[in-house]
Amino acid sequence: MLEQLDSYDWECAFEYAGERPHGLGRKDIRAAHPMSQVSLAPFTREDVTEIRDIDEGEGDGEEWICVGLLKDGRWFSLVAGCCYTGWDCEASGGAAVAFQEDALLRFGLSVDERLRLGILL
Repeated sequence: MLEQLDSYDWECAFEYAGERPHGLGRKDIRAAHPMSQVSLAPFTREDVTEIRDIDEGEGDGEEWICVGLLKDGRWFSLVAGCCYTGWDCEASGGAAVAFQEDALLRFGLSVDERLRLGILL
């Protein structure tokens, strides 16, 4: 696992980013571009081989954001957050995947997320 992701907060962010609402426990990862045939297979911190951009969040504040490359060649974006009491109370998140970095950056992040990471299109 990459050192940057080796923390309790990133562990939780990766767990919550693919969870469906109401604890159904299935990963719900979307394709960054709706017409893409990219695999929506779940991934964990251990699958990350490269981090392009990363920004730590804060409970009841900014969300945790990570953009990178997975072992299987997919690019991913992950956004997750929690309330001030931590990840066990109210937490949520989402993930997007794409075959190509530029598609992920354009379609897998919001304008605010790109601005926060300093990504210009």
